[in-house]
Amino acid sequence: MNLRRRHIVYLFLLVLLSACTPKVPSEYIQPDDMEDILYDYFVSEGMAREENNNGGRVIEYRRELYFNAVLKKYDVTRAEFDSSLVYYYD
Repeated sequence: MNLRRRHIVYLFLLVLLSACTPKVPSEYIQPDDMEDILYDYFVSEGMAREENNNGGRVIEYRRELYFNAVLKKYDVTRAEFDSSLVYYYD
C-alpha cells in the first residue's frame, strides 16, 4: 500500500510540474523559431551598420532590405513578427 501511495504522489507531482510549464499560443512565433529569427535579425543589423559608406539613409535602406530578407527566409510576415515580439516583451 505504501508503494502505491508513493506512485500516486509521483504521478501527481509530474502532472503538476507539466501543467506549470508556460506554453506560447499558436498564433505567435514559437520560442525556438523566434530565437533563430532574432539572431539573424541582429546579424543583419550589424551588416547594415558595417557597410556605412554613404550616411544614414543608406543604413536605413539596407536595414530594411536585410530585415525583409530575414522575414522571407523564415516565411514570417512583419505583422506576425511584431505581434510575437510584443508577446515576448510582456
